[in-house]
Amino acid sequence: MQSISSVFTLALVLISANIFAGDMSSPAGVTGNSGLTHMNERFNSADANHDGMLDRDEAKNMPLLLMYFDEVDADHDGKVTLKEYFDAMPLLHGKHPVRQDKAESL
Repeated sequence: MQSISSVFTLALVLISANIFAGDMSSPAGVTGNSGLTHMNERFNSADANHDGMLDRDEAKNMPLLLMYFDEVDADHDGKVTLKEYFDAMPLLHGKHPVRQDKAESL
């Protein structure tokens, strides 16, 4: 469990560095880190129609994302982009406790 937390912490640091550097237009370009690579692979494997976005149906393969789908979908267009997914890492992995009202629905 500590290893998973360490991977996500490192991923958040690298993502934050990219945000401040102004280079989040292509987060897939930062694949040297195994945590980011894993996140890219996970997102891409859930993206059944390969449009670069996840709708609710595609997010069913990622229960934590599905649980917070409305919060992660920053522009409220009904789809989560890779950038929205990366931006939501603090929400999805540890900054906020799992909401009990939604956890029961998993």
